[in-house]
Amino acid sequence: MIRVPEAPLGGQFVALRQWEPDDAEWYVAARDEEIFRWTTEPRELDPDVLRRVIEANRQEPRWVGLAITDGSSGERLGNIALTITDPEHRVGEGHYWLAAGARGRRAASDAVRTIAQWAFASLPIDRIDLLINPGNVASKRVARRTGFEDVGERDGRRVFALTNTFASRR
Repeated sequence: MIRVPEAPLGGQFVALRQWEPDDAEWYVAARDEEIFRWTTEPRELDPDVLRRVIEANRQEPRWVGLAITDGSSGERLGNIALTITDPEHRVGEGHYWLAAGARGRRAASDAVRTIAQWAFASLPIDRIDLLINPGNVASKRVARRTGFEDVGERDGRRVFALTNTFASRR
């Protein structure tokens, strides 16, 4: 079961914290065409519905979604989530996006690295997959920069995988 971290997870530049209901307006407004192009984010998302989803997701045992924030200022930068997709084989899947003003600042790389370190230390998973659209050059760069390897294709997307180097010692 995933337990949402109480305290923010600190990276080099970012902090990952729980989404709060008060973040719903920002979340909905921050999504732009670039996010809709590469993710499954629903365009018609309503802030009131999102507030209820934020509350409900705190109880979800196989999923965690966190706000990516600037580690110094607390400014909201984006979203990162991790789902345990295959508990039997100890595999999780990561998803992330950044608001337009946060792109190009290595926030995504730092967020992916931070959640992977936390997940391998805290969750019953040994591998994290990122499914990336073949045309999403920026996300492929993030995956490679954080140690993920291109291991094939699934559902028309490239699969980048990161394996816990300590998994064999368990």
